[in-house]
Amino acid sequence: MSTTKRDQILDILQSARPVGGFTKMANGLVGRIGKEDAEAFLSCATLLLARFGTQARGGREVHEIVDLMISRWSALPQRGFHAEELLRNALAAIGKDPARYATLSAKVPKGKIEAQLAFNLACAAALAGDEKGMLVAMERALKAGVSPKQVEGDDDLRKASTRPKAKRLLASFAPKPIPVAVKPHLAAVKRALAVAVRPFEKRGHTVKLGKPTTLARIAAAEKKAKVSFPNDYRALLTLHDGVKLYDNVILGTGDWAGGKVLASSRRFIDDSVAYGATGLDDCFPIANLGQPNDWLLYDPRGAARGGKPGYLILLNADELPMKNLVAALEWMGKVYSF
Repeated sequence: MSTTKRDQILDILQSARPVGGFTKMANGLVGRIGKEDAEAFLSCATLLLARFGTQARGGREVHEIVDLMISRWSALPQRGFHAEELLRNALAAIGKDPARYATLSAKVPKGKIEAQLAFNLACAAALAGDEKGMLVAMERALKAGVSPKQVEGDDDLRKASTRPKAKRLLASFAPKPIPVAVKPHLAAVKRALAVAVRPFEKRGHTVKLGKPTTLARIAAAEKKAKVSFPNDYRALLTLHDGVKLYDNVILGTGDWAGGKVLASSRRFIDDSVAYGATGLDDCFPIANLGQPNDWLLYDPRGAARGGKPGYLILLNADELPMKNLVAALEWMGKVYSF
């Protein structure tokens, strides 16, 4: 997009009557719209909807922007990222509006779409009373990585998600319980823990390994947390229930009794989801890595990892999938042994 077009968008956004400026932009688009004009039009509409959709969802300004967008839609030469981003914001901004929902939903691509667009489509469908459309969109969102928890916790979908068909759909995407099979992991986890601890001890840090725990205590922790631990983590707990490092105890069932560790991890995950991170709602913490935004998590559906279930190290905004707990422990020994 040229500097001139960016300046035009900026002028509209900063004006006293931004919708009026956008209307003038739209009225200047006659006939088949060129690629650069289309990109500017889509970008401006998206930014305006993000603003007014937050401030006055379903209000007059939103209606004007959406109607202008719809009136020019057939003349747009592209149906790519910018168009999907606009649809995502429009569906979020219209509120309870069956007519505009029907028009916008017809423009959503039928193939693979990003998770937030599918999620916003489901929300708009629920508000419009289109249960069939909501279920279809909800399934698309879940397949794209949205978690059942995110659906159940959303204000637009909370009531609709309690209906029988929606409940069955959500249950089919919920993480499955992991049968207990600890023995195959014991030797590898024991070696990996020794490798992880060694660099700390070489630098003069004291590492105290906790006593073994029982499978019954592990099962109680899982029940309390409403999660199913992976077997290599269960194996670690049966070897050492907790590791004391830098005056902090990590990797233990004590974390699951409540308290600051899990509470802070929940806040971090909720904040990340609010900023658009997909799939983190399902994840649960295995250990804090020394900073409020640094965590070793387990992803039971693989939604955050973009693949199979497994471990995920988060360092602020960086996501590092780990093959297994052995790999995560070895990584922790290399990186955190300062």
